[in-house]
Amino acid sequence: MEEAQALYRLVLDDDPYIPAAWINLGVLLRRLGHTGPAIASLKRGVALKPYDASAWSNLGNALRAGGQYEAAVRAHGRALELSSNSAQLHYNMALAQRDLGELDEAMDAFRRAEILGYRKPELTWDRSLTQLLMGDYENGFKNYEARWSLPGAKRRDAGLPDWDGVPLEKGQRLLVWAEQGFGDTLHFARYVPMLRAQGLARVIFGCRDRWPGCCSARRPSGVSTSSHAACRARMPPPRCRF
Repeated sequence: MEEAQALYRLVLDDDPYIPAAWINLGVLLRRLGHTGPAIASLKRGVALKPYDASAWSNLGNALRAGGQYEAAVRAHGRALELSSNSAQLHYNMALAQRDLGELDEAMDAFRRAEILGYRKPELTWDRSLTQLLMGDYENGFKNYEARWSLPGAKRRDAGLPDWDGVPLEKGQRLLVWAEQGFGDTLHFARYVPMLRAQGLARVIFGCRDRWPGCCSARRPSGVSTSSHAACRARMPPPRCRF
């Protein structure tokens, strides 16, 4: 990617009036995390090619990455003025509107993207995050399962049946696996005792390898904590759900 960046700059040094070079350089810089230069490059691109909907949407993506959410929504709005039937552009708008806090508008944009044929799992995933922000926990957590379909997602195979939320039989055991970061783990650890209170024989809380001591404070009887490494080495016995 660094080599491509150098090539784009060589092209622009020779002729600074090539809009595609500015736009492609901006997209590349955003992917490299150079948000400020990306925005500047994309602004040059749309100035040279003001009727390019994709260029405006790429500018909106860069502005969103830089935390400039209002400007991002305006850029995506201009893109949709130029190309209102693009599923990708509606999806990009939805992300910017969600980050701006315009949650109802974001949900409408996700719906339009889906109607227009956007079928990537990212849509369901991003919509789930929006639903959770809106307090729609039932649909939000249901759609949150789409995270396992995202590119690069690695679902842990415990060799155990997944728990789908149905009432568990007394005497069963449940493995709760901490898949997110430290903050999310601490936040949701409070619900582990509630699972134990349903009459389960044992609840095993699998934390990241350095966290079991933090997660085990004031744990009730029948709840144990273990590192991910320990869980992998000694999987829970049968009649345990994951």
